[in-house]
Amino acid sequence: MPAAKRRAATSCAMICSAAAFSVGMGLFSQPAGAISASGLAYDAVLSDPGDLGKTFAYAEKLIDERNFESAAAVLERLAIRYPQQSEIRLELGVMYYRLNSPQMAKNEFERVLAMPTATADVRRKASEFLVHTEPLTEKSRFAGSISFGMRYQSNATAGPDKSRFATDGVILRTNKEDDDAHGVVGFNVNHAYDFDSQWGTALESSLSGAGSFYVDNSYLNEIDLRGRTGIGFTPPFLSNGEGRIQPHATVDLAIKDGELLEVGGGPGVEAWIAPVSQWKLGFNYDFMFRNYDRVKSIGDTQLLSGTDQSVGVNSTWEITPGTYLINDVGGRFFDAEKDHLDFQSLILGVAVLQAYQSPIELLPYDWWVRLGGGYEHRWFDSPDPDVDPDRARRDNVWRVALSNVIPLTQQWRVTQQIEYERVDSNLRTYDYDNLAVSLLASWQF
Repeated sequence: MPAAKRRAATSCAMICSAAAFSVGMGLFSQPAGAISASGLAYDAVLSDPGDLGKTFAYAEKLIDERNFESAAAVLERLAIRYPQQSEIRLELGVMYYRLNSPQMAKNEFERVLAMPTATADVRRKASEFLVHTEPLTEKSRFAGSISFGMRYQSNATAGPDKSRFATDGVILRTNKEDDDAHGVVGFNVNHAYDFDSQWGTALESSLSGAGSFYVDNSYLNEIDLRGRTGIGFTPPFLSNGEGRIQPHATVDLAIKDGELLEVGGGPGVEAWIAPVSQWKLGFNYDFMFRNYDRVKSIGDTQLLSGTDQSVGVNSTWEITPGTYLINDVGGRFFDAEKDHLDFQSLILGVAVLQAYQSPIELLPYDWWVRLGGGYEHRWFDSPDPDVDPDRARRDNVWRVALSNVIPLTQQWRVTQQIEYERVDSNLRTYDYDNLAVSLLASWQF
């Protein structure tokens, strides 16, 4: 049996690569004479069904065409036909993982490790996959990450250029353009408690936090915490792992310069569906009530208290193994105590995520590069009498980001990122741009 293609660097990519190879082994899923490339390869298999080379040529064509649906059944038949072929069992386990059946995947990987015919390479791969399937079979399970690093911003205060303060008779914002660097720390902990129900019902909770600590502008120091919990389930019409729904409740807490800035909370819902194996469509909606306290260094923020609604749709398309196209469409609706602080926004985003072979031999896992951009349009309900009593504020926001992820081990990775944001407002004192460069390290558990 020819060796499987080189697995992608991260554990997820590694599993997806192996799954793509295994699914391609679906031998008898298309009629003879099909016009597609896999159909032509299938014709070759029919002409000489004992030729493994032709069989795997057909498998490669199925991989290219992303035809995954019939592979599990075909692999099961192959495993019965060739009970001593540990490679088939390995690929079958990967397929079960891809189909969101972690217990069945775990059973296959354990069977591979018990087979005397399994080579050292097959055992190694089965052990690696088993690391990721075992936690998913536990009734109560934790996962998360911790990150830390540094970030530099050319305009950390998000203020307009200093030259724009040379105006006459206009009350301007007190924050001016100023660069700064700050340390960044963050964490994310997820917990799931499985109820072992037919719908895969589980109590799913998360707690995340982030802190920024500036070198010069200490009044910008901020700590944010967010907790979320809800009941996730897969409805019967998505029983094959093709989607999930999670109503939830969220609580937010923000501390600015050592003082309580905001406490918020409210209900929401998240859902996703995978119409085909290489395309995932997600939806989220949150309704939050935010209560702002007074922060002396940035003025009276109590007027910002109110409701904050956000909605978004995300599309992730696996173009080829290791290449993803990501699209986002969303909106935000903020209703504060004062009309001139009320705003709505429309948000659009697109990004490409690409895996590539590590250029450093000592780092065997593939690296990832992500290039993305976005646009946001914000419009406020009424003019601010202290800024311009005749014009309500409107902002056009442009963003672009380039990041590179370097996995050091299965748990540790380093992320390099550069971002640029430009805000063009009809009120010139709200114009600004900002260039940010960051270097972060993260540990996943």
